Amino acid sequence: MVKFRYQVVLYVLSAIIVAFDQYTKGLVREGLGLYERYIPFAFLEDIFDIIHTHNSGAAFGMFQQGGAFFTAIAFVVVGAIMIYNAVLEPHEQMVRVALGLQMGGAIGNLIDRLQRGYVTDFLYFHGFPVFNIADLAITMGVVVLIMVMIVEAREIAAREAATAEADASVETPAEN
Repeated sequence: MVKFRYQVVLYVLSAIIVAFDQYTKGLVREGLGLYERYIPFAFLEDIFDIIHTHNSGAAFGMFQQGGAFFTAIAFVVVGAIMIYNAVLEPHEQMVRVALGLQMGGAIGNLIDRLQRGYVTDFLYFHGFPVFNIADLAITMGVVVLIMVMIVEAREIAAREAATAEADASVETPAEN
């Protein structure tokens, strides 16, 4: 039961991401026609707007013909994350945060694919592909996971260096 308490972080965060993603996509679908734009902040008009688009490919509009493939991948990713969450140690909460972001994003886009056959994208920073909250969560989850891995690698390297230094400073008894 104690371990489950730590595992819940992933599921709660994932549920929040899915809810926010689906809510924002619903607002866009109800409020804007396909390819219709909305400029929420006039001072950002040349940088950012909201545009209602459909994406049958991967995140950020890549691989448009791969919808079925990405649907299958999403199921595999969600299953793998759930299994991995069960074996993580209690102190690995930042890994759970990273995986919760990724799982929430994967489920958010999976819901669209299953219900509509495409994903609703709407966030448009000029010069970048259009994306949505789920894509953003997946990307943030990858960034957090990379940061955790870098920190862990540095900690391991520091421990190994300290151990090597301690071993080198231990005097070996003189041989007779």
